[in-house]
Amino acid sequence: MLWGAMNNASMAMMANSWDMGSISQNISNVNTTGYKRKETLFKTVMSESKAGPSTSSGKLNIFGVQTADRSHITAQGMIAASTQSTDLAINGNGFFMVGKPQANISGTTYSSGPGSAYSVDSPGQVMYTRAGNFYTASGPNKESYFMANGGNYLLGWMPDENGVIDTSGELTPVYSMPDTLMEGRVTSTATVRGNLPANAALSPSTFSTSQSIVDPNTGTSYSMDLAWQRVNGTDWTVTPSTTAAGATISGGPFTIKSDVNGVIYEPAPGADGISVSWGSGPLTTTQNLLGPSTHSSTATFYDPKGTSQTANLTWTRTSGNLWDVTVSVPAGVGTIADSTVRVAFDGQGRMISPSTGNLPFVVDWDDATYNTTNPDKTAMTSEVSLYAGNNLPANTLTRPDVHTEKLSTQVWDSSFQGHDASLAFERVGPNQWYVHSYSTESGYPDTPPTPVLVTFNGKGALSGNSTIDSSWTWTDSIVEGEGAAKTTTAVDATAAVTFDFSELTQFDSSAALGSIDQNGYGQGSLIGAYFNDKGVYTGQYTNGETQALFKVAFAQFVSENSLESVSGTLFRRSAEAGDVTVSGVEDAKGGVSFATSSLETSNVDIGEEFTKMIVTQKAYSTNATVFKTADEMTTVARDLKA
Repeated sequence: MLWGAMNNASMAMMANSWDMGSISQNISNVNTTGYKRKETLFKTVMSESKAGPSTSSGKLNIFGVQTADRSHITAQGMIAASTQSTDLAINGNGFFMVGKPQANISGTTYSSGPGSAYSVDSPGQVMYTRAGNFYTASGPNKESYFMANGGNYLLGWMPDENGVIDTSGELTPVYSMPDTLMEGRVTSTATVRGNLPANAALSPSTFSTSQSIVDPNTGTSYSMDLAWQRVNGTDWTVTPSTTAAGATISGGPFTIKSDVNGVIYEPAPGADGISVSWGSGPLTTTQNLLGPSTHSSTATFYDPKGTSQTANLTWTRTSGNLWDVTVSVPAGVGTIADSTVRVAFDGQGRMISPSTGNLPFVVDWDDATYNTTNPDKTAMTSEVSLYAGNNLPANTLTRPDVHTEKLSTQVWDSSFQGHDASLAFERVGPNQWYVHSYSTESGYPDTPPTPVLVTFNGKGALSGNSTIDSSWTWTDSIVEGEGAAKTTTAVDATAAVTFDFSELTQFDSSAALGSIDQNGYGQGSLIGAYFNDKGVYTGQYTNGETQALFKVAFAQFVSENSLESVSGTLFRRSAEAGDVTVSGVEDAKGGVSFATSSLETSNVDIGEEFTKMIVTQKAYSTNATVFKTADEMTTVARDLKA
């Protein structure tokens, strides 16, 4: 009997000692991210069975105590905000998945690193945690792998080459590439939104301009009237006439092809001539409507030594008021590979392309002149802008401006360079508009783009055609290298854009056009990244775009409290926990979500732990007293013999 008392007391002391260890573990981890409280439970076990002192007493069963641990894994800790964009907290039931580093043995060299793929059917490989205080570690190819405490790799899914993340694919360690360069995207579609005022000014279908003609017989100047009659969105018929007595004009009528800005594309030089015979004498007048077809000027620029140089500009009219300007630089300075640029003037003789009046050229500087200090240095090239605004050719055929509602956007070409492109809406009749598309940076093609005629119904909604296809070619200057090794290359790039204006309205309102949303963008470098609430780690780029870098995997079990505890924050799959379901957090059961830039604190209640500690301490000391008393009683029994 006394031995049973001593055995029970010793078992109780060991059990309470174990409980004190659990309590101390909880208290020490009260500030550990994602820690789950461990609770020690007590259960009764039979320690001894004795026959009673008499036949009527029966059998005496003596019960001791043993411990059983329970982890409160499903108990939610408090979600606390953090300052790290790589921190993630789980609000609800479930786990992050982490993979152990895998060994790599090459000869006598041992190393460890991320595995290529992980399976939930390998408990030794894949473990589970709720501690979302991730950090990064460098990989063999400069990857920035996401790591969980304990040196395990965070698992999830990487995007494919099209940026699509397949959550049914293999689990892999996730990472970002700090030096990631996002490829640009050529603009292919654009959506126009807004309202066209129904009371906007109508474009005239007829108007008149004039030019001066001189009677060579008398030296007298007269006016030649030009009557313009509109044919369609780009074509006009121009008929010359004069009121000068005895004067007869031969030539015309002429077909004038012009865009919305008044840039004249036709007639070609030589097809614009008229002849005037005079009643005052035998001499006749021959005159071109467009004006002279050639022109010369100069421009100043500076070489790499800072010395002023002079370039010669040769202007050749190609058609209408479009000119090709060819540039030459002095011998010994360098050469220009692409020495010709297209220049356009509007209907009032203003240069509108290039809009700044500066003509861009790439100069390949002469090696002998500029690289003598470093013979091994490659040839230098750089972009030079030549201001051509002081001495411009004359454009005598002018077309009055027409009222338009304009809206501009940036279009990205095949070299991922941005250019301004515009839509101009010209009201030509009740509920009817011409839609013109153009880019003043494109150098202007040989023919103007054909406008689209759109019609609105009586309710202000668009009816019929609602798109316009536009194509442009630009000459981009691609800069590579830095300092003395910097080079500039001229590259022709294109974009073909379908503008959709099905969302346009026409109401009696002063509200003008709203916006153009297009789908292109330029190249961009990674400047930052963050998690969203679906566990997608999203990169931010210098081009203003974002891109998914990876997605965090999420696991749920049938009985999460039955997982095997590796540590207070790390767990392993067990048979008792049941089947595991792996998905994105948005597909998880129970309305689970991620809290970004947040961490889940431990679920330890410090007050409760101190209360249990006092109770455990008292239980231990009481059982120690029982043991001591039983020991004293055995001593008395021992001494009876003496």
